[in-house]
Amino acid sequence: MNQKDYLGRDLAEDDFVIFMRQGYRELKLGKIKNFTKTGKPRICWQTKWGEQTLLQDGYQVVKVDGPDLTFFLLNKQDQQ
Repeated sequence: MNQKDYLGRDLAEDDFVIFMRQGYRELKLGKIKNFTKTGKPRICWQTKWGEQTLLQDGYQVVKVDGPDLTFFLLNKQDQQ
């Protein structure tokens, strides 16, 4: 079963996605680590405590790539 993001685009392992972290009202950038047997993407991201993971449905994330991803990563590095 192919999962699709909120905008209807196919999701694959190693795709970068924007998602809402559980318990918070902020958007985060993560990477799809793998998929469960039922097809849910397992998203991982780094924190100061190490790697965190979260299972989401595909429609709960937005895939980012190309210029949008590059801009975000460069902008974030300037803030560190």
